[in-house]
Amino acid sequence: MIVVSLTSWTKRINNVKKVVESIMNNTVQPDRVYLNLSQTEFSGTPLPKDLVDYFNSDKRLIINWVKGPNTKAMKKIFPILDYLQDEDIIIDADDDILFPKDLIESRIKDFEKYGRHYSISSNQRMSVGFNGKMKVVSATSLFQKKMFKKWRLFVTSEILATNNDDRTYLTLLWLNGYLNVGCSKWNVQTLLKEYDMRLDKPMSGDKSIKMGRVYDRIAQKEFEKITEKKIIDSFGIW
Repeated sequence: MIVVSLTSWTKRINNVKKVVESIMNNTVQPDRVYLNLSQTEFSGTPLPKDLVDYFNSDKRLIINWVKGPNTKAMKKIFPILDYLQDEDIIIDADDDILFPKDLIESRIKDFEKYGRHYSISSNQRMSVGFNGKMKVVSATSLFQKKMFKKWRLFVTSEILATNNDDRTYLTLLWLNGYLNVGCSKWNVQTLLKEYDMRLDKPMSGDKSIKMGRVYDRIAQKEFEKITEKKIIDSFGIW
């Protein structure tokens, strides 16, 4: 099964219908699209009627209400893992980037090319950590549920509070013995800059990418302060 999963919040919820339409217009369509929303955040805030109608029109589209504290970006993937089988393919999506028509097809082709032994990353930049062998996972990356085994041991409230979903996915992949390879088409820089599919445009593509690099360096330092001890305690390695 091919699953696309995303989350959103009140200030971007009006983007979501366009994003999901672009997903469902792909040459290879997913078997499920999960939109994970915080029940707490949307309490008293109705969803756009056209979004609700669109999801009601196709049984493959599922609004998954997540109970408890709002974990923001960290609820993009983890709330759906209990619904999936180990071999199911997951592609994560952002709520402000449209899918080109062949994005899912190209990700699947890359995955098969490497014998399904690697996750497919949409970001070509190397991570500083983990011996320089890992790439940062970002929107529209592909992996399987089995690549996140034992996630509950690692994803504690402390990790959730970092709100750094990409770095968390990166670490879980590594802990479970998987590495990333960069995608052959539609990396995140292309989506933001060349293809210009971003729905929210507070800054130019160049500036957005530059700001992302600055954030990533800061986030990695803070994240690794937590993860080093957590990995030693839970998995006995670092």
